[in-house]
Amino acid sequence: MTQPSVDLLLLTERVSELEDTVLAQAAVLHMQETKLKRHAREIARLQQQVLAGRGHVGNMDTDRFLDRLDAAFALAIGVGTLPPADSQHLRAAFVARIADRHTDPEAHIVFLMRYKANDDTLIDDFVKNYIINGEWLVRLLKELNDPD
Repeated sequence: MTQPSVDLLLLTERVSELEDTVLAQAAVLHMQETKLKRHAREIARLQQQVLAGRGHVGNMDTDRFLDRLDAAFALAIGVGTLPPADSQHLRAAFVARIADRHTDPEAHIVFLMRYKANDDTLIDDFVKNYIINGEWLVRLLKELNDPD
């Protein structure tokens, strides 16, 4: 009859040892979880910085492209620089000519490829067509005739 109580005592000691081991492992896991959460927050912060940087670079690329568009048109019509209002109209006319990605996806892709490659002929082609079509001249004449 003494044997079962010894086994029970050994089992109780073993369970206690296992509990201590599990508690120690849980403490280690908790510390690791805390570190992982801190690292995850740091990664998220860095991702936001990268995205913001990409947006800034993208905006700079767009600004440089549009500045080149302004300069090319100013040179074509023989002026030094365009006034802000004329620059705004020119840029709006350029954007209006960009093929819609939903109605003409192939032409839109061609435009994007040329734009991303900094293809100067994209600007040259637009300026030639804009001048040939006389859109800028029509707008200018309207402004001269109707100053309001």
